[in-house]
Amino acid sequence: MPTVSEIVALRALALSAVTLPHPDAAVRWVATSELPDPSPYLEGGELLLTTGLVDRDAAGWGEFVRVVLEAGVVAVGFGVGVRHPELPVALAAAAARDGLNLFVVPQPTPFIAVSKAVADSLADAERDEDRRSLAHQQELTRAAVVGSAELVDALGRIVGGSAAVIGQEGDALFGFAGLGDRARPLIERMQRGDRRSAFAEIGAAGRMLVQPVELHGRTDAYLVIESPDALNPAQRTAVSTALALLTLERDRARVERDAERRIRAGAVSLLLQGDAVAAEAVLGALPWASARVVRARGAAVGEILATLEHLGAIATVTPDDELIVISPDEPELPGLLVGVGPVQPLAALGVSDSAARDALAAASPGRPVVRWEELAGEGVDALLSSESLTSYTAMLLGPVLARPDAGELVAALRSFLKHNGQVGPAAAELGVHRNTVRNRLALAEDLLGRSLQDPQARADLWIALKHVTAG
Repeated sequence: MPTVSEIVALRALALSAVTLPHPDAAVRWVATSELPDPSPYLEGGELLLTTGLVDRDAAGWGEFVRVVLEAGVVAVGFGVGVRHPELPVALAAAAARDGLNLFVVPQPTPFIAVSKAVADSLADAERDEDRRSLAHQQELTRAAVVGSAELVDALGRIVGGSAAVIGQEGDALFGFAGLGDRARPLIERMQRGDRRSAFAEIGAAGRMLVQPVELHGRTDAYLVIESPDALNPAQRTAVSTALALLTLERDRARVERDAERRIRAGAVSLLLQGDAVAAEAVLGALPWASARVVRARGAAVGEILATLEHLGAIATVTPDDELIVISPDEPELPGLLVGVGPVQPLAALGVSDSAARDALAAASPGRPVVRWEELAGEGVDALLSSESLTSYTAMLLGPVLARPDAGELVAALRSFLKHNGQVGPAAAELGVHRNTVRNRLALAEDLLGRSLQDPQARADLWIALKHVTAG
């Protein structure tokens, strides 16, 4: 929009400035009025033309200046030669005192000429804004073809400041990383449920604007702009254009990412089935002949999957939100419960996967990472769930545990098995006669219906006895 000083400077109008304390004030339109109080018919931003037909003394002119300033008038043009041959001194004094832009319209210049000049200037300004907007849109579109980072950089240049796309965790995805910390309070207000479509704030570094980038009805990220001055209409249009382009780009990237994930999930399935040839047809030649399978679960599997994908790892998340990683090395998966399988040839990755499942089943907050080799070293019972062991122990030793002398029978069985089926050392350990041990063992065999000379029975009993509480 044209400014007051630009209108006064138009030679064709021959206007004379009296006082211009705010020469850069923007003129929205021209109004003409001879009313005692024109404020009810004003919206603000007008250049008001008057010939002073209403008689006013010095106090009246002071009141006139106060009223038009409160109404938002940006300047008064006083037409001389109709009611007043010269500009009233009291009006000039009041304008200088209260800070009103004031100029004289000479008698040869009709008010309609001033109105037409302002209208022409407004039209020129609008055309200039349209041209700037078109140029901005072309620049942003060209940048978007290259990528989101280039788009955000172009927007920063257009607003004369900086721009960035900030993720949900406050990290800068594209653009000037320093905006993340400064925008965090506004982003947190949005995340707490404030439904406003945008936040604006004036700080030490300038004006900051935060707008959510929406994808399918949910906030995917935040566009943050910081500029030293208020945005003009063309710059505001550029922000809207950039937001639309970012939304399209991120949606396209999401579709591509989902497609890539489905392909990678199929390749992982082929590898776990031992079909390395078919998997390599999808993924390309793998750089190693053997690998391990790692399974993990936890709230952060989605974020960690994105990080692994960025590093080029072979990983996927199952429909029940379990992360699978195939790699010769053991990846770092912070915040997750992790089961690590052993390294196996690619054709035998199913073996590593089965081991990783068992290791994950044994993981807990107190022991978040369980490796198969460590688990297997603790005994075969370490591979079973606590529920399975409890049920197995109750089933196998139930008849023994139901007796009043269960403690003596359990102690005899445990000591006998501990000493490799030798009665003498068992009796010595228990502090009883050998025949006492033999009698207890015979009773246990009758109750169990199994012979203690059977190696399988001994192995089964040893596992159960390790988890029995009696004795």
